Amino acid sequence: MAEKHFIQGGPEAVNIRRIASEVGYTAPNLYKYFSGKEAIIETLIQRRMQEIVKTLDAVDTEGLSTLETFKKKFKAHFYAVLKYKEHYRTVMLSKDPTVLEKTAMLDPERYTRLPAQKKLVETLEHAIENQEIREVDPLLTSQIIWSSLFGLLIRIITEGFDDTDHMERLIEHYLDMCFHGIMA
Repeated sequence: MAEKHFIQGGPEAVNIRRIASEVGYTAPNLYKYFSGKEAIIETLIQRRMQEIVKTLDAVDTEGLSTLETFKKKFKAHFYAVLKYKEHYRTVMLSKDPTVLEKTAMLDPERYTRLPAQKKLVETLEHAIENQEIREVDPLLTSQIIWSSLFGLLIRIITEGFDDTDHMERLIEHYLDMCFHGIMA
């Protein structure tokens, strides 16, 4: 119930009393599980983030080059996000402070709380160390790569685009454009 309201109306549509009523609880009973509306929103965001990280962790990259690893993981991330289109749009376009606390990625002090971005920074650091990509600032590079992927995903979601062949070509071209700029 909470996710339905969240997706349809954003964080402001998450209402403890309404959700409790719809699931057959009283508001005080729901407060036993969640300290408030913010805790529900955080749980909704965390659940999807964890699912995306699980998808990334499940990608077999044994024996792949850095570029092949990037491509395989980015494709996995891309398609994992598209499973939760409306949730992603609601979360990523929200200005709500509770949501931004979980999703803001441009502040250099806060990126480590975003598991997927942290993994990207670590992968970039590893690639630099192994001289597979040129010397770049891993955090800034991850922010640019992430932001441009966000733009592509939001356009696909907003336009309701579902031509899988063209989407595959878009993601391939996106990845080629991103990574040719940082290759050694």
